[in-house]
Amino acid sequence: MGTSTRVPGPRAGAGPWRAAHRRLRDWQRVATHIQDDASAHEAAGAVATAYLTALAADLRDDPGAFGLAAALRAAGVRLAVVLPRFVHEQHGRLVAGTATEEAAAEALRAFADRVAGDGALVVDSAIRRAATCAGALALARLRDGLDPAGLPPTPGEIPERAAFCAAYALFFADAVHRFLATLMAERGPAAALGPAAAVGGRIVAHGLAAVPNPCAATGGDASPAALGERAAALVDVAVRRVLGLPPDTEHAA
Repeated sequence: MGTSTRVPGPRAGAGPWRAAHRRLRDWQRVATHIQDDASAHEAAGAVATAYLTALAADLRDDPGAFGLAAALRAAGVRLAVVLPRFVHEQHGRLVAGTATEEAAAEALRAFADRVAGDGALVVDSAIRRAATCAGALALARLRDGLDPAGLPPTPGEIPERAAFCAAYALFFADAVHRFLATLMAERGPAAALGPAAAVGGRIVAHGLAAVPNPCAATGGDASPAALGERAAALVDVAVRRVLGLPPDTEHAA
């Protein structure tokens, strides 16, 4: 998957993108010499902000740029259908004691396939990787919920709901990260190493904070139907927020 070698787009090498690439190069040159963690964290955040700003500016000028927003919305709708059932089924297997590593790996591959679809462009590759990470996080949260290593569970926490909402947020955040990581990798092989990983972490953190929580309005109902319905209703909001786009006011009440 992801057979395209370069990212399309009329502004991919100009304006805000040029400034973001320059900031990344400067960060790479000095990153290994920064001894203060706070300074390193701040510098990585500045690079992440530059890339997020460039992406948002490009998409505001051309909402169809890269095919990113449309692909992320379509995958988000599929996610809202597939993720609740995936979480419910995997939770059931864990509770019943029938879960195996092989079965979980196969379920995760099938989950990623259904969310990502059959596209073979850079955007599709980013979405597939994000879906895989989101599914893996859901599995980890379910396992932790059943085997909390001696830690008491959070009051009122429902393992299925917690796993679902963590995975939902990570999918959108990581899809943007994976897409921007492709742009950073085009700056040269070094862009895929340590400094860019720190920047990627800040991009994901930004996305996680931006994605609306589909569990906020479901109360104690962790059924696949309730979670999926709320998640589907929030897809457009999630996409706009992680891409830095203004709210859709056309259908506002």
